[in-house]
This record gives sequence, C-alpha cells and structure tokens, in this order.
Amino acid sequence: MIDNFQISLRAIRNLMGYSASDLADFVGVTRQTINNLETGKTKMSPTLYISLAAVVDNYIMNNGEMFNAIKTIIDGNKKKRNESYDTSFSNVSLLKRWFACFKEPVDFNSAAMTYENMEEYGSLLQRLAGKYKVFIDTDVFFDSKSGDFLNMFSGYLVTENAKFIIPKRVTDQLLEMMQEVSASEKAINALKKINELQQKNIVQIRGEDSDSNVHDTILSVFAKFRSLHRLCLITQNEPFANEVKHLNESSEKQGFDIVIGFVDENGLLSLYPRPMEESLSETSMVINNIGVDEEECITKAVAIEKPSNLMGWEQL
Repeated sequence: MIDNFQISLRAIRNLMGYSASDLADFVGVTRQTINNLETGKTKMSPTLYISLAAVVDNYIMNNGEMFNAIKTIIDGNKKKRNESYDTSFSNVSLLKRWFACFKEPVDFNSAAMTYENMEEYGSLLQRLAGKYKVFIDTDVFFDSKSGDFLNMFSGYLVTENAKFIIPKRVTDQLLEMMQEVSASEKAINALKKINELQQKNIVQIRGEDSDSNVHDTILSVFAKFRSLHRLCLITQNEPFANEVKHLNESSEKQGFDIVIGFVDENGLLSLYPRPMEESLSETSMVINNIGVDEEECITKAVAIEKPSNLMGWEQL
C-alpha cells in the first residue's frame, strides 16, 4: 500500500491541485522531503503514509467526484507485490483501509461475545473496559440481573482506571419517577445501584440540564463522538438499540462501529445481532407503535444529524 501510494504521489498531488510546498505544510515536513518521496530518493515511512493519506481522505471528503480518478491512479499502477492486495481504499478512505490491516484481537461486533469459559469472558470484559467508553441507559438499572453484570464489570473498570458513563438525564428521569407511587420503588433501587458505582469511583454522570431525553441525548453524543472514541452502549431497550445500529450503517457518519449489548438472563453481557434484521421502515413502525408520531421522528433525525447543546460532553 505504501509503495503504490508513493509511486502515485506526484500524480495525485497534481490532480488535487496542491504544490509540493502545500503538501509539505499540511503534514509538517519540508518541501524537499516531498520531492524526495516523489522521486523515490527517500522511502515513505508508515508515519508519512498516514499523514499524507489523511490529506487525500480530506480532499475526497470535500471533492467526492474526484474519488474514482484518485483510486484509478493508486490502484492501477500495476506494482502489486501481493496477489491478495485488491485496493488501497475502504469506504472511499485510505486511512480506514490502512487500519483495517491491523486486526484487533477481538471484534466485538462479529465475535458476539463468543467464549468457552468464564476466563475468556473476563478477558472480553477487560478489553471492553480498557478500549471503549461504556454508556448505560435507564433500562439497565431496572433489570433484575443487571446487578450481577455491574458487579463483575466493576472490577475490570477499576483495573483499567475506567468508568461507566451515565447521562445526567438518566438520574433526572429516576428522580422524577420517585414522585410516582407506582414507579418509586423501582427508581429507588436503580438509584441505589448508581450510588454503589459512585462509591467505587467507577461512574461518570455527564450532561447538562439542556439535554433532551435519555435516548436522544445518547444518539446525539454517539453521532458526534464516534469518530474520536470507541463507544459501547448497554441497554435493555431493543428498539433503541436498533436506532443506535443505524449510526453504524450510515455512510455519512464515519467512525468506529458502536458496540451495542444487553444484560442477558444469566447476568452476562450479550450483543444485539448484526446485521440488523429490521429495516429502517420496520424500526419506524416500532417507534410509531410506542407513541412517537411522525413529526417527533423527524425532529429526532434532525437532532442526530446536527448534534447541539452538548457542552457537558465536550471532554468525553
């Protein structure tokens, strides 16, 4: 990939309309360095490849009509050394293809938490705690088996110096439920669970009073930050889980795939199936069936596309 890119560098630069000085300024090197790369006097390093690939990705993002021409230049130079090599791009991105070459020990989405014993299950939880920002919504605290999972996962969070993230709207919702006779006991038990996590110093309650409801807030935060962080959502609400899945499937919202799980009947973490069996229209039917009208759905879509009022989340 590096060899093909280096051979193509001058042609790509000219196609994008950048001078050697422009390209040098973008990546923080000298003009002579770019000249040496283009003439083959210097071999391109992985660090320079990543830096220059980012420039090309940015250009393609703003000039999508030029993608096919750039791809033809890079992939058509007949300099393949490996027969399994097909293209330098993944989803019109050089960087995505580069990082896809480095397989992680476990892909949570495809592995679906497959394990043969509790030791392997523990290793999966430890990696989740160390590499992901793990969000919990209100429904988890209502599940009778959630305590078992929270207690087990807490140990790995302590080891990794990590924390659960709970939107402020979750605690607001629970406090409101305490005023309702029929729901007060359930709300009190949920708040006790959150308090236990706080006592262990493994929870962050994030957000502002201006945040919308719990699910819309999480969707907006995920849409905004999935390009910066590996995110995980734990929820017992399957229709909501399906809404979050659409972020993974949207080509406009590039970033890390969001891991979406639930606490099963054994108190263990399981993942919602992927790919989704439901279509977008089917999910809309589910939403409508629980009382969200079309206008509210449109409002939600706009909120997700243009996340705002997220000041309390900036330091995520």
